[in-house]
Amino acid sequence: MLKSKLPSVACVVLGLVTAAAAQTVKTQINFPQPVAGVAVNPFTDLIYVVEPSFGGPNDTLAVVSGKTDQVIANISVPVGAYLPAVDWLTNKIYIASCNTSEDPTPCFVTVVDGRKNEVVHQIPITSNPGNGLLGITVDPFRDSVYVANASDGVVDIISGRTHTIISELSTSEGTPTGLVVNPFNQLLYVPLGNSTIDIFNLRKKEVREVTFGTATSFAAVNLSTNNLYVTDSVIGPSTVGVFDRSGTAITSVPVGDTPYGLDVDPFTNLVFVSSTALNEITAINGKTNTVTSTVSGVPATFVAVNPVTEKVYVTGGNSLTVLTEK
Repeated sequence: MLKSKLPSVACVVLGLVTAAAAQTVKTQINFPQPVAGVAVNPFTDLIYVVEPSFGGPNDTLAVVSGKTDQVIANISVPVGAYLPAVDWLTNKIYIASCNTSEDPTPCFVTVVDGRKNEVVHQIPITSNPGNGLLGITVDPFRDSVYVANASDGVVDIISGRTHTIISELSTSEGTPTGLVVNPFNQLLYVPLGNSTIDIFNLRKKEVREVTFGTATSFAAVNLSTNNLYVTDSVIGPSTVGVFDRSGTAITSVPVGDTPYGLDVDPFTNLVFVSSTALNEITAINGKTNTVTSTVSGVPATFVAVNPVTEKVYVTGGNSLTVLTEK
């Protein structure tokens, strides 16, 4: 099981030599309208893709089988769905949502039961004007959900057991976006859409500011090496910042125009980055911090990796593209 593999792999992954990746597009699933975020449950090998309705009575969460690379279910969810996150222990999917068709705009987190494929709860977050909910991540070990509430400039913490907000974290000046949590060391990394990343030590209740780039957007953490990766989504050639667990800069890796979503495979030590302006996916070797391959012609905004099957799932435009890691 993945739960047992992750702690043990941290002890050996640094001793492995990662071969140069040669990503291959396995298939592409097209949708009638543009899609939003994507998330993976490696335990069930199911992939979740958000399909906004753009004015319809409801949005859709498409369920894709990792075995067949086909949509096997469509779950009706409240309008405003944007980014999903999966708790692979409880098999719940949490969707950060804001219904911009209403004024004031309600922002909320929709909770989906992954066993029954149905909505089980809707958690109100805010109705204040602003940029809405721009990130969501789950700590499966503590049954906690962290939401980047850009309208209020905070990170809201939700209990997965009670489906209520139990606390909030005040962020530095900026717009909290694609945050990520490391459940092993309880560090929460929050890009703020500018040159700042807030690093919250949830255990010690401390926060540290780290500077990088000019438009920090999404973060991903390697659960084996504890290294952090952050995209700087400036228009034009840009970089991915690489940091150690404490936020000390290691290096920056050049990537294509407007990098945005990214994800990491902790077993192969490969990082996959979307370049939205170029419609391409870049693979970075986490051991050498160098680009090993680039795949063009892939509409790319958000990225999710299944480390068990070594597949990469990329949403952008009207499609979900499935790639193999090597």
